[in-house]
Amino acid sequence: MPSSSRLFSVRPRPDCYLTFLTTNLVSGSIQLATSIALMLFNDKFGRRDLVFGATICTVTLLIVGILGFVDQTQPLKNFLIFVACAWSFANTTVGSLGYAFTGEVASQRLRARTAGIAAGLSVVFGLTFNTSLPIILDVNGVNWGYKTAWLFFATGICVCILLYFFLPECSRRNAAEIDEMYEKGVPAWKMHKYVTDVQSRVQYT
Repeated sequence: MPSSSRLFSVRPRPDCYLTFLTTNLVSGSIQLATSIALMLFNDKFGRRDLVFGATICTVTLLIVGILGFVDQTQPLKNFLIFVACAWSFANTTVGSLGYAFTGEVASQRLRARTAGIAAGLSVVFGLTFNTSLPIILDVNGVNWGYKTAWLFFATGICVCILLYFFLPECSRRNAAEIDEMYEKGVPAWKMHKYVTDVQSRVQYT
């Protein structure tokens, strides 16, 4: 986590290490369980619907941003832990399926280039936030604290809009079917219900 570097930049204390360990164990367990569930059920429910876990991420960030203006009592901090767990679940869903979409969404002619561009952009965004987020959270730096969530809430809104209009449903579709829908100009949000020529021939045989 980008903020982890801030935790160990302060004078080490046993309670800091315990908090860090507990947080990472809980977060890691949620991520592992979510990844296993995705392997088993993502084709059944459809990847487009599951990736809209981004909306859950966005809502949790809104909650954290609002609570950043409230006095931090212990019950509130406990509630924020629950919100963080919900965010971890949704974020893992989106992140894991992102790699699947990289290999499926592009047409066959552009698949290799698409994968390369996606990997490159992932590195760029990773470097950007891994270096800037500790500064934003640092009490001796920008010191936004919980208000940092507003930055990611704004980006989350943009991502959700882009996902709705441009992310096709590739579950139970082969490359030929996806290319056919692209050639016929089927909107991404209608692809999950579209009947391709291959499906039509199978139905009438």
